[in-house]
Amino acid sequence: MIDNEEVKSGSLLEDFDPAINPPEQIDDPEDKKPADWVDEAKIPDSTAVKPDDWDEDAPPSIIDVNDKKPDIWLDYEPLEIPDPEAEKPSDWDDDLDGDWEPRKIPNPKCVNGECGTWKPRYITNPAYRGKWSPPLIDNPAYKGEWHPRQIPNPYYFVDNHPHNLEKMSALGIELWTMNDGILFDNFIISHNEEDIERFTSQTWVKRHEDEEIIAEQTNPTPSLFEQFVTVVNSNLVFVGGLVVIVVLIIGACFCLPSSDEPSAVKEKKADKKEDKNDPTKEKKTIIDDKKDLTKEKEKVD
Repeated sequence: MIDNEEVKSGSLLEDFDPAINPPEQIDDPEDKKPADWVDEAKIPDSTAVKPDDWDEDAPPSIIDVNDKKPDIWLDYEPLEIPDPEAEKPSDWDDDLDGDWEPRKIPNPKCVNGECGTWKPRYITNPAYRGKWSPPLIDNPAYKGEWHPRQIPNPYYFVDNHPHNLEKMSALGIELWTMNDGILFDNFIISHNEEDIERFTSQTWVKRHEDEEIIAEQTNPTPSLFEQFVTVVNSNLVFVGGLVVIVVLIIGACFCLPSSDEPSAVKEKKADKKEDKNDPTKEKKTIIDDKKDLTKEKEKVD
């Protein structure tokens, strides 16, 4: 069990490799395979003959004779050209850095790479068959797979209670990992499940509860405002577009001319229109202005 959860189970007698109990029979180390032993189940057919039309020298691919150069192909245009917008860095030193060259960009004149020296494409050769080899047939001299004879194991024993181990004084761990922050503690190996449960409740359970409290204090539950900010950040493009639409709508409401003008403005415009159509009224106004000027002059005198 790891972190109070079962991750592996099995029998010490059946699921161990190598097994707890050694095998009763073993291979005889002095037994050797006979020199005339045939363990090849299939052999080439010695009577087979290569067909006359079999061409071993035929290449796997050939030039497509029906392929033609496109009309838009540009023979003297390179696939890449120097970037015309690239500028030599101000701190570039030709003596230290060498001759400066602008970066390369795809040639805009090329369409689908149709530039440079044109070559016809290759296609699969229908006449290709590869190297000829005779077919395999059953080996009449085949004796089967050879195994050394079995002899009694001099170290054979039977232990039906392999869990009855001597007292342990140390425990080793071999761990290969690229991860940091891995901690091992509180190991227990016991014959009694009640002892394991008691030990777990006194060690791992308490520590696990403390770790959960520390995790909550370190990473408290975000407030509603923080949750709102998180949602906004995760949907920034959508929110930005929505804001732009709202601003455009508000601007349109304030900027577009209105057909319903206030009554005072209408009356003022009407008065101006009447004044333009009445020259007598305009003349009277000029005479009144002259009278006012005369009065002012008399006051000054």
